[in-house]
Amino acid sequence: MGAEYTEVVLMSGKLFILAGNGSYENRGCEAIIRGTVEILRRHFDDPKFLVCSHFSSMGQLLEQQRNEFDPALRHVAVQRLLPSRSLLLNRVRSLLHQKFPRLRQRFLYRSIKESIAGACAILSVGGDNYTLDYGIPTLFTDLDDHIVTTGGKIIIWGSSVGPFSRIPAYEKYMAEHLKCITTIFARETATISYLRTLGIERNVVKTVDPAFVMKAQMPPDWAEYGDLSGTIGLNLTPLMARYCSQGDETLWLGRAVEIVAAVEREFAHPILLIPHVFESGSDDWSFLEKVRLAVGSRRVTLLSGHYRAAELKWFISQLLLLAAARTHATIAGFSSFVPTISFAYSIKATGLNQDIYGNQDLCLYPDAIHADTVCDKISRVIDRNSNLRALLVERVTPMFDEAFNSGQLLNEIIGL
Repeated sequence: MGAEYTEVVLMSGKLFILAGNGSYENRGCEAIIRGTVEILRRHFDDPKFLVCSHFSSMGQLLEQQRNEFDPALRHVAVQRLLPSRSLLLNRVRSLLHQKFPRLRQRFLYRSIKESIAGACAILSVGGDNYTLDYGIPTLFTDLDDHIVTTGGKIIIWGSSVGPFSRIPAYEKYMAEHLKCITTIFARETATISYLRTLGIERNVVKTVDPAFVMKAQMPPDWAEYGDLSGTIGLNLTPLMARYCSQGDETLWLGRAVEIVAAVEREFAHPILLIPHVFESGSDDWSFLEKVRLAVGSRRVTLLSGHYRAAELKWFISQLLLLAAARTHATIAGFSSFVPTISFAYSIKATGLNQDIYGNQDLCLYPDAIHADTVCDKISRVIDRNSNLRALLVERVTPMFDEAFNSGQLLNEIIGL
């Protein structure tokens, strides 16, 4: 695989650089890429994709390269990675980059700098990169600055943006920075409204998350899970401890066990626990396995960790209902017309629910995520299941067109 990991990647055909995403261990990151490819193939002849992502180790990158099944996609890292055994050196380099921004800007995105000149456009992908959810988004604004100064077209693609209001000085900086972006394809009305308060309108268009149009794929071992049409799907994550228990992971695990046990007692439906992120330090599967073992019921099963994003979407598409924390798990539910409850902690969930349901009645916020409130929401969804499915068909079907139309608009923007 050494030839795959080079500083310069040359690809024939119309080249799009998809930069800034995480690894496919986060199936939401994979769903964004798969959906984007679906969209651009409708509007460009034989497009090729150079996917420049953030990886925690060389091993993670090499695994993604080995497992890629689409020949039009090539994967490189944002920066040259040291072997996994050199985690300390990787950490030291990261600290140096934080302290010395010019050093960081020199070495970040080296793997795509020679390809930028030949690319039709650089799409900054990753649904919540331009927020404060994971700290100051320097990695992404660095890429923007490089493309702008070289005269290229930088597109923020299908993303949430902001809010940055809790750091007023940074919000002022971002208000000016975002005006220099070629086009911001915003995935929620809430993002557009926020950008308008910053005086950013000229370069903003409404779209939806590209993962909406990722096609579900039936896994070869689907029959092992039986008929899922009466099953309640639950996606609870270790990340929720940050919002629901002030970072106390043991306390949050106990609450998650209470939630699943209560749902199992309250409803005569089997429960399927659905992991959607498998990254070290934020592994849904390991967390949900602890929950499953603690609940100890045969009616509670857990999906394995080997399914791709499209296969997880297939499982979700078969459910009676879904209650989920991971944004792209909820998108898999919405786009399959499955009534979906969101465990909400950011603009992503609130914006999606507002755009789709017209309200936030099926959002549960961190201070309200408890066994009784979750059961209450599930009961309401079961009672209104048919009506909610009909509403989703009505509201979401036009969103597919909106996603694909963004490809046509991109074609016009870059003049091909």
